[in-house]
Amino acid sequence: MASQAEIKLRAFTVSQDENITHQLSRILPVFNEKLNDTKAKDRMLKRSSNKEDKEHDLISSYIFDNNTAFGVMLRVELDSTSPQVPNALLASQSFALSDLQGDNKESTIYKNHYYFCLNDTHLVTNLPGNATIVGFQTYINWLLDSATMPYEITPLCKSTPDVKLSDIKEIVFEDDSILLSPQRSSKTSNDDTTDRLINIAWAGVKALLSETIDLSEEELKRVVSARLLLKIKKPRGMSEEDYQKKFGAILKPVSDIEHLHYVSKSGQRLKAETIAVTKSYNIETTGRGFLAEEQLRQSMISFLNEQKSR
Repeated sequence: MASQAEIKLRAFTVSQDENITHQLSRILPVFNEKLNDTKAKDRMLKRSSNKEDKEHDLISSYIFDNNTAFGVMLRVELDSTSPQVPNALLASQSFALSDLQGDNKESTIYKNHYYFCLNDTHLVTNLPGNATIVGFQTYINWLLDSATMPYEITPLCKSTPDVKLSDIKEIVFEDDSILLSPQRSSKTSNDDTTDRLINIAWAGVKALLSETIDLSEEELKRVVSARLLLKIKKPRGMSEEDYQKKFGAILKPVSDIEHLHYVSKSGQRLKAETIAVTKSYNIETTGRGFLAEEQLRQSMISFLNEQKSR
């Protein structure tokens, strides 16, 4: 029996702001044209303007059908050591993960990757839960030259059988969801939105305690917990659909939803995962440990189609 891996997919909405963009553009035709007109190296976006930071993101391979686009988002680093991506692959229009080599001396190395599948209204991805969608949105708007009329990619949220989104009165961020640990301190221009949220609660803690407790910042983090509480309320007259989008936008810059929860008007505490639209699939893996991509693509399309009814 083939080995399998459990893959958790997350769902997002794809839209443009009608207040900014008077003529909305379907993303799939534009996306298709851009990918077919570029080589892999043309799609490499440098993550930081810092000369010492050599990390780039690129869509390395993709498949289009009539209604969806499936692809691999690859992170690479230039001028480092193994395992590496040959320059010949970057000069091609696309390449598969199985084409990567581990014993050559080219100058581009593989860091990590994730998969995505989108249609004109939704996106699903196996992007890890401790990473935000902000970087992917930045990449897409850069690739499509749509920064002035941006596509917004927002976490898709749902009501539970017991609690509607409009019944939630508080979002509580605790510990890792608002504190930037040393291991996650690498910053790029894509992370500015995240950093603004992360530092709010901790700045308040430091200001309150710095004059009364003689501890360094790192020592203070080990003995003091901080949390950020957001009180929310659905405006009268706002549709459930619009409120769903606004609710998802609040969660967009949050990099670790495991450390946040919701409180309903009745006082019920809800884990973030009960609101986020996710689904897990068992996907077969190859002998080299790669996911069976066609099986994953079909699972992603199935999950995409489920969002039509939301």
